[in-house]
Amino acid sequence: MIEKTKRYKTLEKISEGQFGTVFKGLDTHTSNLSLFLFLKFTMIDQIVAIKKIYVSLKHTSPAASKVQREIDLMKQINHQNVIRLLDHEVKETCVKLIMDYMDYDLRTFYENMPTPLKNSKIKGIGHMVLEGLKEIHAKGILHRDLKPSNILINAAGEVKIGDFGSAVHLSDTQDGKFEIEGFSRWYKAPEILFGSRTYDFRADIWSFACIFGELLNGSALFAGINDFDQISRIIKVLGTPNKENWPDVENLPDFGKISFSHHSQQAYDLIFPNAIKSELAFMKYVLAYNRPLNVQQVLNHQYFTEYPELSKYKKIEIVKNTPEKRTDYQQILNLQ
Repeated sequence: MIEKTKRYKTLEKISEGQFGTVFKGLDTHTSNLSLFLFLKFTMIDQIVAIKKIYVSLKHTSPAASKVQREIDLMKQINHQNVIRLLDHEVKETCVKLIMDYMDYDLRTFYENMPTPLKNSKIKGIGHMVLEGLKEIHAKGILHRDLKPSNILINAAGEVKIGDFGSAVHLSDTQDGKFEIEGFSRWYKAPEILFGSRTYDFRADIWSFACIFGELLNGSALFAGINDFDQISRIIKVLGTPNKENWPDVENLPDFGKISFSHHSQQAYDLIFPNAIKSELAFMKYVLAYNRPLNVQQVLNHQYFTEYPELSKYKKIEIVKNTPEKRTDYQQILNLQ
């Protein structure tokens, strides 16, 4: 039995933040069946990501509770479109999380492509993200920080959801309300911007819709500089919220406290000028105040059955001129 300290070898530092450091490393205890040398077992080093968090789990603190929650939630999920927690090591002054190593994050991937993403590739990415999100929700978990830098892609073309630092179980509430944390502003659902702490899976679906729209346009849909600017940008696109387009809006804690200029909903072909007809219909469905209740409803949309067809291999093609640019793990692993 190899000691964990000796099993995982650090290769290089990828990024460093206030609370931790991420390294590229090797798992030296990974064996695979090989036909080489008369079908004997051969030891193959596996590349892993090692997230070192400077928190002690041996002492009670809010930071320690958050790290323990991240570990506990990741242990519950085993899906090809979700980053796996392969192992973890608790030391006196830190915790090490051993996870799948990925080659790109989604923003790096699409920003550095020589041409806009093909419709088939956008559909494939969206479908894999939804499959991963479906599994996360099936475990009763809200991710609460879906964004392009937390969507990871490896050299084989597999897409996985990462960073569970803000994730929470639906049952983890106080008097039915979630704590005020999670969600990056550009991907934060409008109900949360209006003060809701009783949100549900639709909050993650909103984040997905923003990511998908970003793939269509090549830039963030709602790049607000503060929460007021964020909701203002959303209203300019989706129109002023009312009982017709958002039946429950008047029940939100902060609705009506600030006045916004009146706006009508923009035509989706103006919002997404490069999108094809099926993509526009899909965005009308998911990018809305009154959006689907669960991921399965999103997956059932006819968009995923129409041309271009999904790859049966559940991967996207990685072309040779894809940039050899390291994933920004400081963003992905929430170390700032």
